Amino acid sequence: LASVTSGKTATTTDEASDELPGIFSYLLEVPKPVISAINGVAAGGGLILALMSDIRIAARDAALTTVFLKRGLIAEHGSSWILPRLVGTGRALDLLWASDKVTAEEALSLGLVDRLSEPENLLSDALEYIEKLAVTSAPAAIAETKRLVYSHLGKGYREALIEANVSQNAFVARPDAKEGAQALIEKRMPKFERLGKDDIF
Repeated sequence: LASVTSGKTATTTDEASDELPGIFSYLLEVPKPVISAINGVAAGGGLILALMSDIRIAARDAALTTVFLKRGLIAEHGSSWILPRLVGTGRALDLLWASDKVTAEEALSLGLVDRLSEPENLLSDALEYIEKLAVTSAPAAIAETKRLVYSHLGKGYREALIEANVSQNAFVARPDAKEGAQALIEKRMPKFERLGKDDIF
């Protein structure tokens, strides 16, 4: 961010690479679910921030636009990487080239957002989703699943399968697996272990 506030811009690939971790892509590496609640118009950097989130919940009256090319800029900050993975190559190029506003309903059908909410319920719906995850899913399993999903975007099927199997074998031995099975037998909500500061996958 220092280069942004100073007015300096990266002129080489190496310089640009040094700037990346502190902007948007770090959200992909956060071991917790990152949920975006979108209202109003998500444009440019605001849209990328939402796209780099794990789950996007939009108000029904929200709109989204890439806007970059209408400002003489290119698809930046990872939008050329994430958009094709969400909506496909052709639709990604259309969203970037035309830079038109997309309604929340259109965004849902395209795969840009995952859920819609009434405007007045947006934040409460997002919080409800997060609270449900906190109660029903093991934090360690959430973190590892997120890591695997994003890691496997750049890997072949066999490599991804082997990595997932190795991880699953490790998780079977964790207390969470025993607790999950016991909770099912006893027909109660599981009480999973919280992640500690040293739980890095």
